[in-house]
Amino acid sequence: MIDKNKFYSLLDASKYLKMSEYYLKAFIEKKMLKANSLGKGNGKRYFIKGDWLITFLAKWEAGDFHK
Repeated sequence: MIDKNKFYSLLDASKYLKMSEYYLKAFIEKKMLKANSLGKGNGKRYFIKGDWLITFLAKWEAGDFHK
């Protein structure tokens, strides 16, 4: 179960969403998934709030991204 107030790394989020980290990073860069970032270049890390994961998952399952 996803905690709305907890922040998740890409690895943790990929386990909940059953997607690879590569796809999640692409969704973040396309602004389909909201995330906070820390660092730059190859050292950049993303942190996704549970509430944002729930919103993304609901839109993904409803097919709202392709309209």
